[in-house]
Amino acid sequence: MSYSCFQGCRRLALAVMIVGLGFTIGVNAADRPNIILCMADDQGWEETGYYGHPILYTPTMDKMAQSGLRFDRFYSAAPNCGPTRGSIMTGRHPNRFGLFGPNWAMRAEEITLGSLIEAAGHATGHFGKWHLGPVKAGTPNNPGAAGFDEWLSHDNFFEMDPVLVRNGAAPEQHQGESSEIVVEAAIDSLNYKHPVARRNNFGGDASILDNRYKLVLSKKGNVELFDIQQDSGEQQNLAEDNPRVVERMTKRLRQWQASVEVSLTGADY
Repeated sequence: MSYSCFQGCRRLALAVMIVGLGFTIGVNAADRPNIILCMADDQGWEETGYYGHPILYTPTMDKMAQSGLRFDRFYSAAPNCGPTRGSIMTGRHPNRFGLFGPNWAMRAEEITLGSLIEAAGHATGHFGKWHLGPVKAGTPNNPGAAGFDEWLSHDNFFEMDPVLVRNGAAPEQHQGESSEIVVEAAIDSLNYKHPVARRNNFGGDASILDNRYKLVLSKKGNVELFDIQQDSGEQQNLAEDNPRVVERMTKRLRQWQASVEVSLTGADY
């Protein structure tokens, strides 16, 4: 399977291509619409539930076909994998971009969907089967050269425990079912990742309350503990007399600060 994604901080559009099935997903920003492209690779037109296949069960695709616009006479540019992918990426006939059959490489000079979307202000990514050339760094037609800022990809076909290349680095094996691995990578790329913010950038004093106490840690290192039930004006510092309370509440405060940092990466979305 392969996923190509297009994502942006200002605008987000994700394109996903899969050996058996592929999509493009996006997040709305300003006047840019979401984009969803489903592409089947080596799959017969009737091999879905909504076309009445007696065995295959495709509830998600059936729901998309029912709720979306369906083209029953939409033909691919070629009967096999790489040439069809290239035609989607370039809008051209396979003979024109040099992919005369599977395992050929796309011309490096081609203008791709990824490069156009990147130029429009999106951050971009590809996840899964590429099959338009090598995916290693330095090659003229890898996903990066085709307009994708990041990629977790394979040159061709893969199944269980796939060996994938991330951003042109050395191949690494990923344990698990391949479609789940690339889908998770695509979803993760869609989550907003704050580029710089960390809790030590926030500045100022930090405080936390429970049902009785308020702990204040100043940026200068001072520690204050107030009994807010008995001392609502916060006049008497009880930190020295209650080291265990200070320790417990400091731990809770640091855990909360760390959770904020996680939120800034998008990991808890």
